[in-house]
This record gives sequence, structure tokens and C-alpha cells, in this order.
Amino acid sequence: MIAQRAGSRAGRVAAVAAAVLLGRGSPADAGRCGLSAGRIAGGLRAECPSVDDPGIPPCPAGTTRVVYRLDQPFPPDGTMSTAVIHSTLDSPCAGAQKTVGMTGYMIGCWTQPRPDGCRTVEFLNNGTLCLHLAAAPLGCGGAACASRSVEQVAISNAGAADHLVCAPPDPTMSCRSGRPNGQEKFRLWFGGLCSTMDLDGSGSTADACVTQWGATLWGYSTVGQRGAHPDPGWYDWQSGAFKVSTVAGRPQCGLLGDCLGQDARQAPWTITLVATPVVGAVVPCPPGAASACDPAVCFR
Repeated sequence: MIAQRAGSRAGRVAAVAAAVLLGRGSPADAGRCGLSAGRIAGGLRAECPSVDDPGIPPCPAGTTRVVYRLDQPFPPDGTMSTAVIHSTLDSPCAGAQKTVGMTGYMIGCWTQPRPDGCRTVEFLNNGTLCLHLAAAPLGCGGAACASRSVEQVAISNAGAADHLVCAPPDPTMSCRSGRPNGQEKFRLWFGGLCSTMDLDGSGSTADACVTQWGATLWGYSTVGQRGAHPDPGWYDWQSGAFKVSTVAGRPQCGLLGDCLGQDARQAPWTITLVATPVVGAVVPCPPGAASACDPAVCFR
């Protein structure tokens, strides 16, 4: 449970309580989050789809598919995937926050090496990323909000900008990937996600709604950009795992949105993704000759 800041929000809490008693409107079903043929991200989702769902686009010819899971620790430092949920100051939760874990997957398509040994990893459109925020009570906002679950499933509805992954600047010190200029960076730009919320942990979507998250920049650190975050991201060649973070407003709908506040810009969330290869996955070898940064099994 998280603490609510001091100050009366009785009117707002009463309004939310009335909404609980009177019911709710229909789930949002518009734009890229609408239910349509062949769209993995559209409609209501209580679970992530299978990574082998035929609706997820296949990797292009000449690239290598690697599937990652989001529920394991990052090998170099033990970081786990988390979402730090914030509420607006004028909401029933009055600026409170809650941290929850995540499950889910990412599917990357690794290109062949360039002449300098660098590769790019592509995350394609429509379903190559799914985040499942754990079911947990919000724990703030009075009786109308405290027991409401923060569980939601967010699925990519647009692809990510390809990211260049190069050799570690000094493999004797670290297996963290670099850029051509030697900076240790890894970052991803997803065009958007569709998030189903007001889930209750039962697998039912009867009372759920869906809303669209905008473009999300993971690992970018440029001040003023949407999704800006001081952490430049980290791809670890030895394990084939990576972690990236973003800080951005996450629009909410339904009663959860009422509890957290509807102006997501005023309460940006911090989402950290830790992606580790699934058991049996073969990941790329780092550029150059064999070194201590080579995974146990890798492809060149």
C-alpha cells in the first residue's frame, strides 16, 4: 500500500464512488487500439498473446529472431522490470505512487553485421512487445480506489526505430555495448502501445477499457523529449540481455484513470524493461575475435 498525501479530496473521492455504483461506459475502441482483423494490439486483452501468434509479423529474410522475456533479473546488476505508477496532485490519490513488477515479452530481429561489426536490432510493428503489469491493489484514494487493481496489458501497435549495437569499448572492463563513437548506449523508440486496464486478475475483460499510449522513447536522455530519461540503456553482449527505461505520461481510462487522474502529463511514470533471452535462444556474438564477452552459444 502507498501513502496518500495530506489534504482533503472528499469531493473527488465521492465522484469516483458514484461512478463505481452507477457503472461505466463502453470500452474505448478507436484509432490504432480498435479491434480489427489482423491487429494484435487492438481490442481488450487480459493476457499477452503467444510469441508464436500468427498475427505477429515474422522477422525479415536475412535477420535472426530472438525472443526475450521481461520477468527475469538483468544479469550484470540484478535489476528487474518495473513500472512506477504516479498519480496527479488533484486526483483521489493526490500524488501517490506505486511500484509493480511486470511480465511479458519482446521479439527482436537482428541484422547481419556491417563492415565495422555493428548490428541493428529491429522490433517490428504490431505485437512484438507486450507488457503485463502485475495485479496489485492501488492502495490509495480512499474506499473507491484503494482496492482497485493496477493490472494492465500494453501491446505495441507500431514498430521501434532500429538501434545500432556495436562492440564493447573495452571488453576487459565491461561487456556493455557501445556506439560507433564509443559511448555505451542502447535505446529503443516504439511508435505506440495499446493498454487494457481496469483488469482484476481473473482474466476477465468484462469491466476493462483500452487506451492508446503515444510514442515511447526507452533509453533516450535528451532533455525535453517525450520519454526522456537519464539512463542511456544497456545491452550486455555476454548474456544477450538488455535494460532500458523511460519517463513519460501513461494515459489511463475507466475507474483506474479516475483514481490516478486523467492528465497523464502531470504524473509521468517510470517504466524499466529488463529483457533476457528465453531459454534456448541463440543471441549474437559481439563484433571481433572471440573474447570474454562471448555468450556460451552465439551466432556470427
